[in-house]
Amino acid sequence: MQHASLWQLFKAIPRGLAAVIVGVGSFLSTQWKQYTPFGQMLWILSLFAISVDAGISYEFGTTLSYLHALGFGLVALAFCILPDVAAMEFRKGRKTTAGWIGLACVPLGFVALLTHVGYSASIRVGDMQQSDVSNVKYEDTRAAVTDAQARIKQFSDRIASLKAANPWITSVSADGLKAQEPALEEAIAQEAKRGGCGPKCLALKKELADTMERAGKAEELASHESMLLAAQRGLDKARATAKATNYVSSTAVNHTDTLFKAVSFLRGDFVNNVTVTEREATNTGIMGISSLAFLLLAPMFYFAAGLNRRPGVLDAWIHGEKDEAPEDIWARQAKRNAGEVAALKSLEHGPAGGFTNNGRLHSEISIHDERGVNAFKKELASHADRALAVLSGATA
Repeated sequence: MQHASLWQLFKAIPRGLAAVIVGVGSFLSTQWKQYTPFGQMLWILSLFAISVDAGISYEFGTTLSYLHALGFGLVALAFCILPDVAAMEFRKGRKTTAGWIGLACVPLGFVALLTHVGYSASIRVGDMQQSDVSNVKYEDTRAAVTDAQARIKQFSDRIASLKAANPWITSVSADGLKAQEPALEEAIAQEAKRGGCGPKCLALKKELADTMERAGKAEELASHESMLLAAQRGLDKARATAKATNYVSSTAVNHTDTLFKAVSFLRGDFVNNVTVTEREATNTGIMGISSLAFLLLAPMFYFAAGLNRRPGVLDAWIHGEKDEAPEDIWARQAKRNAGEVAALKSLEHGPAGGFTNNGRLHSEISIHDERGVNAFKKELASHADRALAVLSGATA
């Protein structure tokens, strides 16, 4: 039994979806028919604008939670539709209800505006921040190349200076010169034992000092050459990193700077370099104006569409309309034409040999509202049908 119930539920799903689709289609069809052709165009535009408006609010809400996303989307949807509802209530004479609905649109619009500004900030400010971080890395790689080049130049200059001042330095090594130290020290000691440190001993000491000095210079040269190689490797690495790091051009930064420069040009005080403060202030203005435009677009389209409803639609909503059973319009027209012809034939020959009242048909109708206008149009059409019926009878 349980499996059978599940199977029945599964089979009911397509029928449920079909019912939903038919219901939505019927609703949209009813909405479509209430507008004039121009109103239909405005209504279509309002649907697109509402989708964008609610989508922006939803996307901003997802940065908090999915419940916030749904709530913000519904707020945007309500702010788009309720102004037209308030106007309809006002035209129905329910001014208090219209006032409360209009008053409720104020906080709804404020919240919707906050979501639009938040979404714009997440896009524009986020783009500017990401480009700043990327370009800092880009500048760092360029600075690393410059530093490596400066180090290479420094060590190359010192090596060249050592070689120019000591031409012999390229023919000896520090280790070889240091190896002479023990022998010279032993010779100095032997001379001192023979009778003190005489001229020969002093000469040996001078030779030892010169040898140690030359060893130090040779060691310095070797150290500089080693650091030059390390700097060269660092330059190669810095160049490879710089080559892989590209400059990031921010659309938001370019847009903001260009707009600020254009405004400064129009003021007669052109600014070439935009400061961070000027950029942030301009960007804030752009976000505020664009968010306000997005916010007002959908309700304005929807409200304007409501002002272009077909004649009689509003009166039917206000005064109500009678539900009539479906009837064959062709049979109804044929029946009406037959009755009109019979009535006109009875009036065709009056006491004066023509229509009554000297051949004129007289009728009165009072016009007080739009329904009266529609009734007057139907009366005119009825007279036209009578005239055609009379002419057809005369021909026959």
